[in-house]
Amino acid sequence: MNEKEIQNQALALKAEADSFQITNQESYNLANEFGRRIKQGMRTIDAYCDPVIDAAYKAHKAACDQKKALYAPFEAAKKIIDGKQIAWYRAEQARAEEERRKAEEEARKKAEEERLRQAQELQDAGMTEAAADALEQPIVTEKVTIAEPERAGGESYRETWKAEVIDLMALVKAVAAGQAFPHCLEANMTTLNMMARTLKGIAVLPGVRFIKDISIIRKFE
Repeated sequence: MNEKEIQNQALALKAEADSFQITNQESYNLANEFGRRIKQGMRTIDAYCDPVIDAAYKAHKAACDQKKALYAPFEAAKKIIDGKQIAWYRAEQARAEEERRKAEEEARKKAEEERLRQAQELQDAGMTEAAADALEQPIVTEKVTIAEPERAGGESYRETWKAEVIDLMALVKAVAAGQAFPHCLEANMTTLNMMARTLKGIAVLPGVRFIKDISIIRKFE
């Protein structure tokens, strides 16, 4: 059977299925036989397509395996050099941040000392009110400039933040208390479906509805 014949058969079966009516036991039995014919047609498709699919899959897998093997040492080298670059860059950022903090602290200290000196001069001159006003003025410092690590050219750094759950029960309580959105939690559908299959109709769980679905499995003798 060729592809065109399979397509024609499929269209005929689809049209027949659309018009098929089940009204009694006899028509139900005929529908079951019709279902067998459909499944047999699908097996014809398997026989026609599977050899091509298998050959394409094997060729694709072989090519992917070859690429992966060739990539492996490059990726290992990239991971090593990237790690070293990032470690140095982070250390330089930390150094610059610490130097900036110290410089800003020193600048603020000097500005505070200058404000106190000016207030003392005003106080010594008998300008008590002006001295009090001077002490209430906000401290203004010059912007501190610290040498940042330079880029070699062509590289860029991207910050990626991610979450790590360290106390699941605390997160559950936060959601229950309205401190976090419900979508911060994800239902374990594998466990819930296992409960549904095991307990069937007697399964009861707040917030969950267990649904019975029915499908037909056809066997060929």
